[in-house]
Amino acid sequence: MPTTARHTVAMLLALCGTAEAALPPYVFEMWREEATAHVQAEILSMTPGLAQRTECDAVLGVRRLFRDASGTLRTDSRIRLLIPCSRPPRSLEPRSEPMPGPDVWIAQEALRPGKFLELFISGGGDKWSLRSGGLADPIDGPSETPTR
Repeated sequence: MPTTARHTVAMLLALCGTAEAALPPYVFEMWREEATAHVQAEILSMTPGLAQRTECDAVLGVRRLFRDASGTLRTDSRIRLLIPCSRPPRSLEPRSEPMPGPDVWIAQEALRPGKFLELFISGGGDKWSLRSGGLADPIDGPSETPTR
């Protein structure tokens, strides 16, 4: 194989290998800065979706408020969010693999009442949405300083 062809194949293989890579850290930092609020919240209730990769409907209680540009949140506020979640496949169901992208898929069993999440959210009043890349893994409890 000529040298040029080998370089082309090597470049294409390298590009294919990076197609599933996570987004660069600066993208997440930008999204976090653009979020309306940064909170730590307790899961009060969660309704799972039916699919393996879906959105769980969660009611959360704000326990720590690090930033709120809307001015509508307090440390006792309740917010409702759709959180990307996943569950193991059921019998005879093929495994659903996550698609590359900004969402962090949390196992449904980790989203049970009494657990805590650190979130970057957008909106205000009673209309909030999870910011892309704005979800961390569940945390043990609220902290005085942000975990990220």
